[in-house]
Amino acid sequence: MVTHIQPVGADPKKFSEDSTEIYGVGALLLAGSELYRMSILSQIPQINIAIKNHGPERIEDLVEVDLSTVKDLPSGELSIMDGSSARILPSTRADQSPSARKNILFLTALDPGEKKRYRVVPSSVLAAVPPIDSKTQPYFFQVLKQRNPSFRQTALQIAIE
Repeated sequence: MVTHIQPVGADPKKFSEDSTEIYGVGALLLAGSELYRMSILSQIPQINIAIKNHGPERIEDLVEVDLSTVKDLPSGELSIMDGSSARILPSTRADQSPSARKNILFLTALDPGEKKRYRVVPSSVLAAVPPIDSKTQPYFFQVLKQRNPSFRQTALQIAIE
């Protein structure tokens, strides 16, 4: 049990040593998850992806990023981490054969003029990798089958930093 938590509305100088509140456990878990994320990110090479929407409308689309030119690309399966929230996004390789280019697919949503950063991380260092959910899986496979860039992706500028 987590103790020494100031009750809501209580004086910070006068509360019982054994007091506890629900939010105290959440704060402890949040701090622990942040320490875990920082330790992982300090151990891996920095491969950042920046995506900007230059178009006049919001884009919610699948993005395919070619990682074949990246030096020191980790071997094995790769995942995409949102640069601002550190959320691991559902993603997949564009071609599953070992000799294929290192293209990775993931969903993004950008308002006009918005720029987002993502980070490529080896899946092996993560505690869990979210699967592609049943709602987006058919879309992933449809794009893989067609192998034609979306007309909306012409408004996206993708850069590996």
